[in-house]
Amino acid sequence: MKKVVIFFIVAMVVFGACSAQRVDAQNANNAQRIIGTWVDQYGSTWVFNANGNLTNGTQEYKFAIADTKLVRDRITDYGKPLTDRSVNTDFYDISMSSDGKTLLLIYTRSGITHGLWLTKK
Repeated sequence: MKKVVIFFIVAMVVFGACSAQRVDAQNANNAQRIIGTWVDQYGSTWVFNANGNLTNGTQEYKFAIADTKLVRDRITDYGKPLTDRSVNTDFYDISMSSDGKTLLLIYTRSGITHGLWLTKK
């Protein structure tokens, strides 16, 4: 009985470590796939750089991806550093096509759900 309990505990630790590695690998894969230049349905260009910077028009952001979420935090506005950082972070649900050429960003603002459709250039 004692051996069974020890085996079960070891198996759970190994399974947990493998699951964490798969999540980390998926996050890295999503981050790699999003790197590049995209154009949304309004014609705006989004440039996701490998260093975690995003340029969208005259605004610059930091971005991070975890699983199917993207966080975008504005660091400049019209080329000038922001002074009020309290309202400049956006959270998106992301979905990418299997071929990696289409990206859907969904967010909610003021109780209304919005979507951005981006195509890779």
